[in-house]
Amino acid sequence: SAMSHLRKYQDVLARAAQEPGNHVVVLPTGAGKTLVSFEVIFVALLRHPEKIVVFLAPTILLVNQQHQEFDMEAKRRHLDFQLGILAGGKRYNLGRCHVLFATPAAASEQVCSVAGLSSVSLLVMDEVHHAQSKKDTGRHPYAQIAAAYASAPRFARPKLLGLTASPAETQEQTMRLLEQLQAKLIQIKDVHLQQELSEAVPKAQLLTREVPCRREFCDFLREAEGQLRQLQRKLSQLQLSGLSPEADAFLAVTQRLKQIKDLSARVRCLCWGETANIMGLPMPAVDACLSQAWEKLGSSGAEVSPFFESLLELLGVHVHGAPLHQFRCIVFVETRSAATTMTQMLKFVAVSERTFAWISPVCLLGHCKTNAESMTMAQQNEILRNFREGKTNVMVATSVAEEGIDIPCCNLVVRMEPAHTVIQFVQARGRARYKTSHYVIMCCEDFGETAVVSQLVQRETAMQRFLDDLEVCHVAENCWSTPSAREPEPLLALEPRSNHSEHLMFESEQELLEDLEVNIDELVPTQATVKKTFTDGRSLLQTMVHLVQHPEEFRRLPPMRAASGISCLLGRRSPFQSERQVWFSADNRRCFVLKVVAPLCQISTLRILRVNWTNEFDAKL
Repeated sequence: SAMSHLRKYQDVLARAAQEPGNHVVVLPTGAGKTLVSFEVIFVALLRHPEKIVVFLAPTILLVNQQHQEFDMEAKRRHLDFQLGILAGGKRYNLGRCHVLFATPAAASEQVCSVAGLSSVSLLVMDEVHHAQSKKDTGRHPYAQIAAAYASAPRFARPKLLGLTASPAETQEQTMRLLEQLQAKLIQIKDVHLQQELSEAVPKAQLLTREVPCRREFCDFLREAEGQLRQLQRKLSQLQLSGLSPEADAFLAVTQRLKQIKDLSARVRCLCWGETANIMGLPMPAVDACLSQAWEKLGSSGAEVSPFFESLLELLGVHVHGAPLHQFRCIVFVETRSAATTMTQMLKFVAVSERTFAWISPVCLLGHCKTNAESMTMAQQNEILRNFREGKTNVMVATSVAEEGIDIPCCNLVVRMEPAHTVIQFVQARGRARYKTSHYVIMCCEDFGETAVVSQLVQRETAMQRFLDDLEVCHVAENCWSTPSAREPEPLLALEPRSNHSEHLMFESEQELLEDLEVNIDELVPTQATVKKTFTDGRSLLQTMVHLVQHPEEFRRLPPMRAASGISCLLGRRSPFQSERQVWFSADNRRCFVLKVVAPLCQISTLRILRVNWTNEFDAKL
């Protein structure tokens, strides 16, 4: 019944993802990968109530979006989940959450340890193809998490669930990804379900737009591209040499790389010379190696990029294809500075030319602590909300908008140059969700860019054929490989005189954390402990009295544990309806046992053993 709101193909994938082992779900952008993962999350929380679920997404923007969508889905089901966020410096509700939404970089410290992994029942990795990618600083955090996962004891591992529209660039990378995650790839292969999928997810029509360019314009971009390749090779050599990224030589190369990238993107997409001065747009510095090509460009007479002029023509044509209040366009550029500058240019055009007065542009950037040209999570959310509501209708963005952002009414996506990879090509196309949407790629024929787009299409087709025929099946052992612990054990210390030999069956796997002797009379509970309130509305004192009067209910208390980081479950309460509604934190439980139960058993001194149980519970009294 929980899955009744899903489409049939989503229901099939959700059920397959609950099978033993790890899984990578491959679905087109907009087909509902997130909804599939939510179904598995609900099962994980029911199956392992003593553990949490971690949902990883590569950008802060996507973390926030998935958090909001899950919150709405939980409320739709009338489930009172505690949700946490760990991203971009934001640390919210970490100690009490059932589901934590985080970026892999922020959560890697917590989930890259055995203790951290053992406190998690399900690890969702959105846009999981990043596990095969590299950043300037080395491996992607997804790769680091996958390596830590592989080295963890198998029954301490959570189940892995990867989500992606395109798993990798090549067949070899796809196989390596599945081996890295010890996962089985699942997708829709049934013909009838594929038909339902194609009807549910409209595919934007691809258009290549050839832009005629002056010789001086092309010469400058070729020279800049050559310099960028040289600097990139030099940077790779410095990385291989083990030189610190903070070293002067390293910083000098990265600074020149950024400077030339900014200038090249500015020339390709925007304007220069007197036109830039009129619009009040500062020019990036010109590297000495490009000075000669820059002078020739300046003497050519043109000061506005032919690609920008083509963009304006494209906007003028497409805006008449739909009611103005429904028109939405995303323009992808390579750099942050190009995005902010293009937004300023579009605003200038909207004010100065009546034909384009309808344009309401906005810029969307990623979050970066070390870059002044970045946005906070709140700023990103406001920009996306205004775009969805139609307060703005042309959004200029960097790659931050390529993945995961849900903009159903976007009907035009423009790339100012071809994508570098098949994944970028597929992801950007997925931003156009309108039934008659178009995906336009600006091409310069002098650079052979039309052929580049054709190659991307061919590689995408070949990859899909490969995935359709793929039968590799990894069935990794994880905490889901053992029978579900639906009935938590009673608290061992609540019946000190009984013989609980059945609880010691994993004696060889436990580690003694604490051994101390306590005098009951010397213990004094704090005010906070006494005033603690639980899910059924009773105070701790009332709960104590009730349990003293009804000792047969001792066994109905759920176990709780004390831990650190994201695995801290102090005060966490189950959102599901059950008899086990009173949840004790470690301090409350200890106080209750020592101050109430022990005197009733005529015990004045207790020996307390706190033990690490690697099978299910990290610590129990």
